[in-house]
Amino acid sequence: MEQRGETIIRLIPGGAAGWCYYSKEIRLEKALGRNGRRPWIEAAVVQPDGSILFGDGAAFADSESIDTPVLASTGILLNKEQSAFRIGLRLLEDTEAEEVKVIWRAYCKGKKNPVEEEIEERPEDPEESAPVPTQAEDLYIEAVPGSILKGHKFMFTCHRPAGVQDPVQWAVVGEDNGAINGYGMYTAPDHPGVFEVTAQVGDMKASAYVVVRDQ
Repeated sequence: MEQRGETIIRLIPGGAAGWCYYSKEIRLEKALGRNGRRPWIEAAVVQPDGSILFGDGAAFADSESIDTPVLASTGILLNKEQSAFRIGLRLLEDTEAEEVKVIWRAYCKGKKNPVEEEIEERPEDPEESAPVPTQAEDLYIEAVPGSILKGHKFMFTCHRPAGVQDPVQWAVVGEDNGAINGYGMYTAPDHPGVFEVTAQVGDMKASAYVVVRDQ
């Protein structure tokens, strides 16, 4: 059993080394949150250039060859019911960034214990398995640049409805209109124009337009 997702942690522009920030509470799927089998959770910071920083960023503090615009360490706080968690982020150097994208993975390892096996074999109560209502919100792309230079990069972020943890599928409409990776990092093409970027989660889809200029 595994669950993956991403979350945006908002920073105060000009954040200083040592400042700490926290994500909203992230709910785990039922099978991961059962008593008797503690989930393991990993988190990593996505950098503006698309690289990913795992673990404690202090390991790169003295490196002159690695450029990490947001140098930070992360921690996970699992609630006592083991049904939800928060991600904590501590800046290791000053930054002008306004937000940080964090990707995470939750999973169980090791053998199940007898208590959990009994729970899994027991038929579920229809009332217990009914979906929890979520707040009615739209899917939309949060940050759209006024314009960017050809060949440059920009990190798009997507707002999902409350309770939706499925990963975002990013795409660029048309051919030779730039490229975008799975984390929302868009690379502009080598020619100017107005190009459409899409974000899709399940049946929900949102679009944004980016202006690419010569100079």
